[in-house]
Amino acid sequence: MALWISGAKFTNGLGDNFYYKKARGEFAIVSVGVKNYQQDAITVDKSCFKLVDMETGTQYSPSAEGQLAFDMSYDNSSTLIQLNPGLKMSMWVVFDVPESLLNRKMGLLGRGGFTGRDVLMDFGEIKFKRM
Repeated sequence: MALWISGAKFTNGLGDNFYYKKARGEFAIVSVGVKNYQQDAITVDKSCFKLVDMETGTQYSPSAEGQLAFDMSYDNSSTLIQLNPGLKMSMWVVFDVPESLLNRKMGLLGRGGFTGRDVLMDFGEIKFKRM
């Protein structure tokens, strides 16, 4: 299984007229790719990811409210996806974090499926850009 980060943006609110959610800090929205190299299907869910402040080690879980607003607005519903061997997918994961965090060195802790091992990915040259 392979994981990668392909983009990052931020905003202080997500949604539309039907459902809008304002962030308590800023919504950090990360594009994540997954490819299954295993011999059987894996289950991929946004809850398998955590945003990590690489300077302090602090971990941030996905925001259920922000994720719902984003998914409804951008047709990004990828919850509990069964990913068969040889296939890949991408999805956006939403975190509600302090605004000051967006200028720090960040990482993404991910797990391929519920039983996979944790992998810490560096953002490298990818910077958060305002939506």
